[in-house]
Amino acid sequence: MESNELITLVTFLISIAIATLSAWLIRRASPQRRFIWFTGSVVAFLLLFGIKFFFVPLLTCLVILYFAKRDGDNPLGDIGIGFVNIFTIAISWCLFGLYILLPVGALYWMFISIQVGSFWMFLVGFIPITWPIGAYGLIFDMPDWVLDMFT
Repeated sequence: MESNELITLVTFLISIAIATLSAWLIRRASPQRRFIWFTGSVVAFLLLFGIKFFFVPLLTCLVILYFAKRDGDNPLGDIGIGFVNIFTIAISWCLFGLYILLPVGALYWMFISIQVGSFWMFLVGFIPITWPIGAYGLIFDMPDWVLDMFT
């Protein structure tokens, strides 16, 4: 056996041992804290093993947790609820950002219409479909086709 194969084998065995330890820690944590323990384990796996061996301990840990469930206790369900909560929070923050950005885009559309001196552009600015274009113009600069249409 060459040294590279030996290093790979030792890394594989250590990753399975650490995954078993992580599964035990996740399993004995309270249901509210299991997602935090799982996230910490994933970060630890990534830091210890890198991308190359990252999935070996992760999948081992998930398989152990799958077989460790009981009637009143489901660790994978608790971890799944944590992922759903994170996803829901991310979606709500994106929608909140859109809620803030669109009225600002409308104000920017009105500001550009005053700067260009186009009364029709000002009137069209009251139609909500122009608000995302105004927000885009605020971030990236007003598109030329918009300015050409109203000047």
